[in-house]
Amino acid sequence: APRVRVVYRHCFDTEVTASRLPAEAAEAAGLQGHFWEMHRLLVAAPAQFELPVLVIKARLLRLEHERFLRAFGSAGTAERIARDRQSAHRSGVVSAPALFVNGFRYIGQVDSDELLDGIEALDGDDS
Repeated sequence: APRVRVVYRHCFDTEVTASRLPAEAAEAAGLQGHFWEMHRLLVAAPAQFELPVLVIKARLLRLEHERFLRAFGSAGTAERIARDRQSAHRSGVVSAPALFVNGFRYIGQVDSDELLDGIEALDGDDS
């Protein structure tokens, strides 16, 4: 069976502060091992990115409150997000979402059969 690894890069408009907040929340949750859980909560309610709502989401995940707040907006979190944005831009991504399989970028709506074919083509590829 082919190996699949999901890699996420933050890519948002730097001029819109509110678009940075969910990235910070996800990274802060990630420091406690809950990046994907926070990501799912953020995607489920994409219009709710105010700090008080993000803190409530952290509580839903039972994150350590003070640790979450310290990481939220910290220099380390900001650096990680900046590296993600730079990586996304180097890959030609200027807006989200973007999907790559083995270096090939899918643009527009992706047909699930087409995506599965791309993943299955990796079978036996050890790169």
